[in-house]
Amino acid sequence: MRQPILLLCRPERQSLSFQAEVEARLGGSVECVISPAFWIERLEVSLPNHEGPLIFTSPNAVACAQNLSLSMPRLAYCVGDATTELAREAGFDTRNAKGTNAELVQLVMADKPVQPLLHI
Repeated sequence: MRQPILLLCRPERQSLSFQAEVEARLGGSVECVISPAFWIERLEVSLPNHEGPLIFTSPNAVACAQNLSLSMPRLAYCVGDATTELAREAGFDTRNAKGTNAELVQLVMADKPVQPLLHI
């Protein structure tokens, strides 16, 4: 019987990391096809006078935010544990939705922030 093939479509670095995690948990190699469906491209942007909370739905967003001129500490709503940890290490005051984007929306709605939000 042929073993299943794992198709990974995140950017290459994240796909390789996920492959390594799967192989560690299974205790052996897994046949993978890495075919990124998208890539992360950092753009030069400026955020004039944005003082409100940020929303991060991936570790990549945290890395991009670190390149912006932001006053710190700043509240950041984060989708899950990995994103929250990176945001905390970067100096953000974090709120962790601990899961999905839907849970992140619920967290933000429950907090009822009064300042404008920015999703990076």
